[in-house]
Amino acid sequence: MEANSLTTGNTGALWDTPNQDVGFWHTNLTASLHELEQVKPEASQLERSNLLMKLRETLLDNGSYGDSLTVPGGISVFPFNTLFFFWSIISLVSTVFFGFFGFWRLFDEL
Repeated sequence: MEANSLTTGNTGALWDTPNQDVGFWHTNLTASLHELEQVKPEASQLERSNLLMKLRETLLDNGSYGDSLTVPGGISVFPFNTLFFFWSIISLVSTVFFGFFGFWRLFDEL
């Protein structure tokens, strides 16, 4: 994660929301890894089971389609989220504008 600069920032294009906070997500994953590394070989089965249940609650979300990994929305294109957002808006506006202009010109010739 550090090699790909996934340690700070937000994946929101217009405003920052807690569910898109990359820093919080990185902190949770780092803390989870640290907890796993701290488990001693002589730890009881109950201690290991409790730790694994805690990690499961931290790392997974349970939705209508089953379990899914907890990640900030838009992490796949981070840090270019704003660029993709404006690119899609410009593409949509130009498609509507030129589509309307093309139909208007087509019907104007008839």
